[in-house]
Amino acid sequence: MLMKCGCIAQGKTSNDKSICITHMEKIPMEDPPDLSERVARCEQKCKSVQSSPDLPFFVYQPDREFDTYYCGCRGWN
Repeated sequence: MLMKCGCIAQGKTSNDKSICITHMEKIPMEDPPDLSERVARCEQKCKSVQSSPDLPFFVYQPDREFDTYYCGCRGWN
């Protein structure tokens, strides 16, 4: 679920509501954007793919050329 802050929800609150744990945002985006024409670049700038809220640590950044995500290039630990 894409949250108002632009991040995907990475967790749940104690009452089972979606939340962005980075920004503590609890409000879902009311009108999610069409991401079909957008590109997401790995935070490490090693890989680019089509934007999707299904990407790990995806962040929609409408004021920038690329959205961001993490491809796992430096491990998951």
